[in-house]
Amino acid sequence: MKQELITWLTPHLQALPAEAKALCLNLYESEEEGEFDAQLVACAAYDREDPDWACEDIYPTGEELFGFSSEDWEAALDLMLETMSEAIADGILPDAIEYVAVGFVDGDLEEVFCRE
Repeated sequence: MKQELITWLTPHLQALPAEAKALCLNLYESEEEGEFDAQLVACAAYDREDPDWACEDIYPTGEELFGFSSEDWEAALDLMLETMSEAIADGILPDAIEYVAVGFVDGDLEEVFCRE
Protein backbone atom coordinates (compact mmCIF):
# COMPACT_ATOMS: atom_id res chain seq x y z
CA MET A 1 0.00 0.00 0.00
CA LYS A 2 2.95 2.35 0.54
CA GLN A 3 3.58 2.79 -3.18
CA GLU A 4 -0.10 3.48 -3.87
CA LEU A 5 -0.14 6.13 -1.14
CA ILE A 6 3.04 7.73 -2.49
CA THR A 7 1.57 7.78 -6.00
CA TRP A 8 -1.55 9.52 -4.67
CA LEU A 9 0.39 11.96 -2.46
CA THR A 10 3.07 13.04 -4.94
CA PRO A 11 1.05 15.45 -7.12
CA HIS A 12 -0.51 16.98 -4.01
CA LEU A 13 2.85 17.48 -2.32
CA GLN A 14 4.13 19.14 -5.50
CA ALA A 15 1.11 21.50 -5.52
CA LEU A 16 1.46 22.69 -1.91
CA PRO A 17 1.59 26.45 -1.36
CA ALA A 18 4.99 27.78 -0.29
CA GLU A 19 3.67 28.68 3.17
CA ALA A 20 2.66 25.07 3.97
CA LYS A 21 4.45 23.90 7.12
CA ALA A 22 2.30 21.01 8.35
CA LEU A 23 0.30 18.15 6.88
CA CYS A 24 -2.56 16.14 8.26
CA LEU A 25 -3.93 12.97 6.76
CA ASN A 26 -7.60 12.99 7.75
CA LEU A 27 -9.18 9.54 7.85
CA TYR A 28 -12.84 8.76 7.23
CA GLU A 29 -14.91 5.60 7.46
CA SER A 30 -16.60 4.87 4.13
CA GLU A 31 -20.18 3.77 3.86
CA GLU A 32 -19.06 0.23 3.03
CA GLU A 33 -17.82 -1.85 5.94
CA GLY A 34 -14.05 -2.27 5.99
CA GLU A 35 -13.48 0.64 3.59
CA PHE A 36 -11.77 3.89 4.55
CA ASP A 37 -10.68 7.12 2.88
CA ALA A 38 -7.85 9.56 3.52
CA GLN A 39 -7.77 13.27 2.69
CA LEU A 40 -4.63 15.38 2.84
CA VAL A 41 -4.71 18.91 4.20
CA ALA A 42 -1.80 21.32 4.48
CA CYS A 43 -1.61 24.13 7.02
CA ALA A 44 0.62 27.16 7.43
CA ALA A 45 1.13 26.35 11.13
CA TYR A 46 0.56 23.61 13.68
CA ASP A 47 0.20 23.41 17.43
CA ARG A 48 0.98 20.11 19.14
CA GLU A 49 -1.19 21.19 22.09
CA ASP A 50 -4.23 22.15 19.98
CA PRO A 51 -5.68 19.31 17.89
CA ASP A 52 -7.79 21.80 15.92
CA TRP A 53 -4.73 23.22 14.13
CA ALA A 54 -5.55 21.02 11.14
CA CYS A 55 -8.89 22.84 10.67
CA GLU A 56 -7.03 25.90 9.37
CA ASP A 57 -6.03 24.33 6.08
CA ILE A 58 -4.56 26.22 3.15
CA TYR A 59 -4.57 23.23 0.80
CA PRO A 60 -7.06 20.38 0.91
CA THR A 61 -7.30 17.49 -1.53
CA GLY A 62 -11.05 17.98 -1.22
CA GLU A 63 -13.08 15.17 -2.73
CA GLU A 64 -9.96 13.53 -4.19
CA LEU A 65 -9.54 10.83 -1.56
CA PHE A 66 -7.23 7.87 -1.11
CA GLY A 67 -9.30 4.75 -0.53
CA PHE A 68 -8.06 1.69 1.35
CA SER A 69 -9.39 -1.36 3.17
CA SER A 70 -8.93 -2.50 6.75
CA GLU A 71 -10.77 -4.71 9.22
CA ASP A 72 -11.88 -1.86 11.52
CA TRP A 73 -11.12 1.76 12.34
CA GLU A 74 -8.33 0.95 14.81
CA ALA A 75 -6.55 -1.25 12.28
CA ALA A 76 -7.10 1.43 9.62
CA LEU A 77 -5.45 4.05 11.82
CA ASP A 78 -2.51 1.76 12.62
CA LEU A 79 -2.11 0.88 8.94
CA MET A 80 -2.09 4.52 7.84
CA LEU A 81 0.30 5.55 10.63
CA GLU A 82 2.73 2.84 9.58
CA THR A 83 2.33 3.47 5.85
CA MET A 84 2.74 7.24 6.18
CA SER A 85 5.81 6.77 8.38
CA GLU A 86 7.36 4.50 5.76
CA ALA A 87 6.55 6.96 2.96
CA ILE A 88 8.15 9.80 4.94
CA ALA A 89 11.23 7.64 5.57
CA ASP A 90 11.46 7.25 1.78
CA GLY A 91 11.89 11.03 1.54
CA ILE A 92 8.60 12.16 0.02
CA LEU A 93 8.18 15.31 2.13
CA PRO A 94 9.03 18.73 0.76
CA ASP A 95 11.76 20.47 2.78
CA ALA A 96 9.35 23.12 4.08
CA ILE A 97 7.15 20.58 5.88
CA GLU A 98 7.91 20.53 9.60
CA TYR A 99 5.12 18.37 10.98
CA VAL A 100 2.82 15.52 9.89
CA ALA A 101 -0.11 13.98 11.74
CA VAL A 102 -2.66 11.27 10.96
CA GLY A 103 -6.07 10.75 12.52
CA PHE A 104 -9.78 10.34 12.06
CA VAL A 105 -11.57 13.64 11.57
CA ASP A 106 -13.65 13.07 14.67
CA GLY A 107 -10.77 11.77 16.80
CA ASP A 108 -7.31 12.58 18.06
CA LEU A 109 -4.38 13.30 15.75
CA GLU A 110 -1.25 11.20 16.09
CA GLU A 111 2.14 12.67 15.28
CA VAL A 112 4.01 10.87 12.52
CA PHE A 113 6.80 13.33 11.84
CA CYS A 114 8.30 16.40 13.50
CA ARG A 115 11.38 18.17 12.12
CA GLU A 116 12.31 19.76 15.48
